[in-house]
Amino acid sequence: MKDNFSNLLKNISVQGEEGKPKVVFWQGKEAPTLEEAQSIVGGLIECVANTYHKIKDADVIVNEEGLRYGLELNESANCICKIPLVGNVLVLKGEQRLK
Repeated sequence: MKDNFSNLLKNISVQGEEGKPKVVFWQGKEAPTLEEAQSIVGGLIECVANTYHKIKDADVIVNEEGLRYGLELNESANCICKIPLVGNVLVLKGEQRLK
């Protein structure tokens, strides 16, 4: 388990305040696995429709049940999205986008 986490850290860039939900930018050469994406957002994944965010050529991934579980508002993600998002947010750009 520890090795998987160490490998995951090599593929991400994190933005946000300490102790608050983060915006995680995937930096890996390949798209993350389902398990890696779920690990970052802390549960089932959901892709935010691109009409709700300002990042071109990107997928914005959130915890599908974040509102249900009462996850904290992600202030960093609010800067890039037109809707409030909760919990960690994963951003996949270019070739790393979901297929």
